[in-house]
Amino acid sequence: GELLVVEGCGAANRSFIAFEKNSGDLVWSSQTEPPGYSSPIVVEIDGVRQVIFFAGTRIAALSPQNGDLLWSYPWPSDFNENVATPLYLSANTIFFSSGHPKGKGAAVLRIDTYGNDFMVKTLWKSNVMQNHFSTAIFYNGFIFGMDQTILKCIKASNGEELWRKSGFGEGALILADGKLIVLGSRGRLALVHATPEGYREISSARVLRGRSLTPPALAYGKLYLRNEREMICLDLKK
Repeated sequence: GELLVVEGCGAANRSFIAFEKNSGDLVWSSQTEPPGYSSPIVVEIDGVRQVIFFAGTRIAALSPQNGDLLWSYPWPSDFNENVATPLYLSANTIFFSSGHPKGKGAAVLRIDTYGNDFMVKTLWKSNVMQNHFSTAIFYNGFIFGMDQTILKCIKASNGEELWRKSGFGEGALILADGKLIVLGSRGRLALVHATPEGYREISSARVLRGRSLTPPALAYGKLYLRNEREMICLDLKK
């Protein structure tokens, strides 16, 4: 709507903040806890619109109208490093993952409503997928993402690992036209079929040198990539 929602500074009543998007005026602020590095998402669960934040110590859903807490699920992390953005799957289910501590991994929650209350149920929890920097991809019932330094495909329904591929380091990935565009942390770029049937690489090339942690950006057939020193643009239209 008319709001810009962000994770705040973690001071008293400033963990989650909503501004009026045109004026910058403060609309509401809520909760007191350390922030994470994740971006919020907006979803609708049983007709109730809510903003989901992945903070430093938990995942929390707030009302966009006034910032009231609707539900939360504890997920403490070393150094508050909950970085990857949660994924809304389907049928009131949410996937999220963290790389710290290393044994933590990922979980899928189901959120149901009972009158004005919300009940949170853990469908599965496993260290099969530990997203450190990069947000995973949900596609056709499967989750593709970086388990620390291993690219994996898992079943969204139960977390079962279907395939894995090393060689990307702590890379990042996006989805386009049924394909994964994967940028490794040392500049290796790969185009991969987004299929659970195995790692099926279409092509790959070393396009950058040095440390690359930023996900690729794709617009009008042009792919934008960067590391800590430079930025490049590749034409993928052909």
